[in-house]
Amino acid sequence: MVRIEEIGALTTILSLIYHEDIGQDDSFQSYLRVRQERESNGSANIIVQTGCDNFCTFCIVPYTRGKEVSRPLNDIVEEAKDAVKNGAKEITLLGQNVNSYGKETRKNLWNPEELTWESASVRTPFRELLEALNEIEGLDRIRFTSSNPHDMTRDILDAHFDLEKCCHYLHFALQSGDNDLLKKMNRKHTYNDFKTIVDYLRSRDPLFGISTDIIV
Repeated sequence: MVRIEEIGALTTILSLIYHEDIGQDDSFQSYLRVRQERESNGSANIIVQTGCDNFCTFCIVPYTRGKEVSRPLNDIVEEAKDAVKNGAKEITLLGQNVNSYGKETRKNLWNPEELTWESASVRTPFRELLEALNEIEGLDRIRFTSSNPHDMTRDILDAHFDLEKCCHYLHFALQSGDNDLLKKMNRKHTYNDFKTIVDYLRSRDPLFGISTDIIV
């Protein structure tokens, strides 16, 4: 098995297995630099973050992708501009947990023990990224996935209403409606935490689109 952060060694591994020089592909050198293949020029997926530090009981991601690593804001914006130049009207930002994007740059605001921001009213690096993308001419819609309920901040919720290009849609995983089971899952939110977020979004837009994950 090859860990995703070791993908840069894939061609070397294949060369050893097949006893011939497979060659090196620059796209394998860093997962965060991999550009997604596009079936349509009208939309683009852009990687902003990989890895996860939450260690939910059921999840293999921290073991396969390693610790959270965020991509520089300017790199993301430049890729988005390039996508728009090539016809993209909508971009979707991809990360295992976009809420904590850029936390390594704001260590004074991030609580590493609770794995959340020190205050729900903090201005997060992800909000700054959304604002930068909102300024790109020719871009119509911004989406992102996935968010975690336990470290959701008000500035990200409000971005859907403050930034004209952010779609009124949010995907964030409930996983279970039972608090005891959520605790066994090592999830750091409760059902009421999740519902509070839903109620807030629906109070500002009754038709706000919400999707989630449930483990049965």
